[in-house]
Amino acid sequence: MIHTFRTELRKLLTIRSTYIISLLSIALVIFMSFYVTGVKGESGAFDTYRIETLLYNIASLLGVFGAIVAVLLIGHEYRYNTIMYTLTSSNSRTKVFVAKLAVALLYAGSLVTLGSLIGIVAQYAGASVGGYTLTVQTIDWGSLLWRMAFYTGSFALLGLALGFLFRNVVPAMVSIFIVPSTVEPLLGLLLKENSKYLPFGSLTQVISAPGNDTALSPGHAAAVAALYVVGAMLVAWYLFLQRDAN
Repeated sequence: MIHTFRTELRKLLTIRSTYIISLLSIALVIFMSFYVTGVKGESGAFDTYRIETLLYNIASLLGVFGAIVAVLLIGHEYRYNTIMYTLTSSNSRTKVFVAKLAVALLYAGSLVTLGSLIGIVAQYAGASVGGYTLTVQTIDWGSLLWRMAFYTGSFALLGLALGFLFRNVVPAMVSIFIVPSTVEPLLGLLLKENSKYLPFGSLTQVISAPGNDTALSPGHAAAVAALYVVGAMLVAWYLFLQRDAN
């Protein structure tokens, strides 16, 4: 199992797309933290919750990039026909599945941690350039950390599940962007109040910023989202075991 995990980690770290996506995501974090909410932010904006709100926004942004990398982790295998070598190098498809799951979570966690640290520094630097000083911040670290970790981890797993489902980069990528922004809002017109129980909608409510009214509490939203994530991963695992490698 350790050998399989190391192999999957090596794949992640030896493809250019991982670094391109990571650098792009960090660049967006710096732009948002330093310029948008830093230099252009007004003194007193967001009150004492500026940093906490920033971190939730960073998690929301980087969750998408984590899902993209998770899609590529399996999509590239089928695109370049290396999946045969992956399967023959291990005596269990389940080991391969679990290894990819672990690598996707490791990447998502590392990305959001790095992005958060850079974002905080950029926020203070931007405030300094903008000519004001941030007030003493109020941060509920216990709530903040588990909500950020859950959101980014769940988004990465949903991306991985889509990769296993479609075995093609394009439809999996399209689903990541279209379902939350278009499909779920349209379904919301039919479901009305029950739209809060949709997959990406419930996941978004986990990291709703302080002061925002949400239909579900973060804990309730996380429980609903967890059901979708677990269900998606079980389906992905079953299909990975049953489908022909081609």
